[in-house]
Amino acid sequence: QPQPQPQPQPQPDPEPQLQPQPEASELQPLPRAVDECGSGRASGGAAEDGGPLSTEVDAMLQEQTLPPSTEHRLGRTGDANHEEWAKARVESLRTEGNAAFKKGSFAKATYLYNTALTAVDNFTGGDDARAQSVFSAERILGNISFAAYKQGDFTAAHAAALRCVDMAPSWPKGHYRLGQALAALERGAEAEVALTRALELEPGDRNVQAALRKLGRQ
Repeated sequence: QPQPQPQPQPQPDPEPQLQPQPEASELQPLPRAVDECGSGRASGGAAEDGGPLSTEVDAMLQEQTLPPSTEHRLGRTGDANHEEWAKARVESLRTEGNAAFKKGSFAKATYLYNTALTAVDNFTGGDDARAQSVFSAERILGNISFAAYKQGDFTAAHAAALRCVDMAPSWPKGHYRLGQALAALERGAEAEVALTRALELEPGDRNVQAALRKLGRQ
């Protein structure tokens, strides 16, 4: 009688090769900064510490290889210098910052907006003209200024607004944020100049008009 042939035994799938993770000592701290999620309608209140961010965001921040799930979510199609991926990465961080800001988590929003700005500067080499044209980075700076203002850090709010205005001098919101920060720093004459310019660029803006009226009462 013919002998039955032994059936091949199933073999386990090979274990995936994991990318080495950086040691904590290799991670560089971020420069501090802060945002502007639109108009002054955002709720005030004490800043809420957003706590440590996810490993996913931390890896993005440190320019490490992203987990596959993150690459899929951000639509990564190339390396870190690929423009479409860089734009998607920055937009994802900005959106997360907006969500944190709306919850009153101003410290977390600051971290995320600052991370987005760092990514822009890394991609553009600090070229503000390209940062504005490719990433609309003036809006990130406006958000940074507003988040700093919400946390009472008027010096940081002023610094972010100054760069915002230099980057996009025709954007009225930048001048409004600058005037807002200058008023908080009790630099009334300079605040009036900035707010007046914002109103010239966007006549009838009620937020700017209210800021000017408030300034007139100081």
